[in-house]
Amino acid sequence: MLIKLLCSKLGNAEEKHICKFAIECYKFAITAFMPHLQDDKTAKVFKFATIMLYSLVTSMPMIVCAVMTAQIILELRRHDSIALRWLAAWAIVTTILYGCHFVYYNHAHLHLLVIADTIYTTCNLAVFPLYLIFINTLITLPPILSRKITWAGLAIPAICGIGIATLFGLMNEEEMRAFAEYYSQKRTMEELTGLVQAQAILHRICRLLFALEVAGVLTVIIKKMRRYNSLMDMFYADTEERKVKSGIWITLSVITMCIIAFLANIIGRSAFNNEIILAIPSISFSVILFGIAYSSLSFAVRLAEEELHDFSKDKDTDKQVPNSSTAEILKKLTALMDEEEAFLTKDLRLNDIAKRLQTNRTTLQQTLRDRIDMTFSEYINRQRISYALKLIKDNPKITKKELSFRSGYTTYSSFYRNYKLYTLRKHDDGSIIMKPTGKDCAN
Repeated sequence: MLIKLLCSKLGNAEEKHICKFAIECYKFAITAFMPHLQDDKTAKVFKFATIMLYSLVTSMPMIVCAVMTAQIILELRRHDSIALRWLAAWAIVTTILYGCHFVYYNHAHLHLLVIADTIYTTCNLAVFPLYLIFINTLITLPPILSRKITWAGLAIPAICGIGIATLFGLMNEEEMRAFAEYYSQKRTMEELTGLVQAQAILHRICRLLFALEVAGVLTVIIKKMRRYNSLMDMFYADTEERKVKSGIWITLSVITMCIIAFLANIIGRSAFNNEIILAIPSISFSVILFGIAYSSLSFAVRLAEEELHDFSKDKDTDKQVPNSSTAEILKKLTALMDEEEAFLTKDLRLNDIAKRLQTNRTTLQQTLRDRIDMTFSEYINRQRISYALKLIKDNPKITKKELSFRSGYTTYSSFYRNYKLYTLRKHDDGSIIMKPTGKDCAN
């Protein structure tokens, strides 16, 4: 029922086949890891329902990730981009990670637990770096730095996974069982020796690395979102929807995910050995993972559609624009605003104005920055609000909706936000005037 609920919005035949495949995989997992559901014919209905509920709780994050993975792959076929590929890789690894959770909590065979633990530790260390790489490809860094982040993010999980797999390969069954008992807190570190002790130490190192990863990735992603917002100010006049619907939701989701993952890492999986206690992180992770996957997918698809995923500079970026050129461009820009009122164009972009001035966006950005100390967004919105004040002066009874629309805004909320941002009331007569710019204050 959970899969069907999550797939309820998937309309075409291909998506329905994926949904049916997910249900069959779930049934197979239940019968493979919990065979007593078939053998115990005399079990009471309540016990059967409890077991089914437990299996649902333990598999819920895996199911959510599997469904979102399928949706991301479908979107990848429609909008092929490097960022979506990395998001798909993150979703696949996350699905595998929570598949290993399912194996662990349903008491599978010892050798299966060993395999699952190796895969789990590797995926656990890879999840956050993969998501960071996804964000990095949306807001492009210099290629060399991007490659460094990619290799560092993937090399650490690979090395740790190989180390854990090697130690397990050298262990006999008795040593594997001893480590399993330590992992479930039935033995202490002092009771371990040899390969078992080495494995326990390596797992502790992996947990420490995971905690450092969480803190580092969270810090970088917050910086990336700030960078994204500044880019929106550079390229767009209307930034409210772009900032609120994408950056903030992703940032909040990732922050919540990092906090919960950090706490769960400190507590350890063995502490969640009760159905009710286990349900808390299971439901929390399911909701947050769905939120991250959905908001990230929407974010990446919109950027792909608007061709904003590449914020690369123009070919002549490295060339310093002469002061005479910026002065001439500012003169043309002022004429374009005064004579043609170009600022009234809905959803105006920097590229649109650059084309009309027969220049490139880098030169136009430098002109705005050096000559009037403004971003493109501030410049256009100041023009709009100044025009709105003239409309109010000419027609004091104009409605708010008409005022916002005639000033170049698509929504009143966007108009009101900029109106409050760029105007102030004079103390002497109570009239509304424009706030001074940074250059005005400096002068």
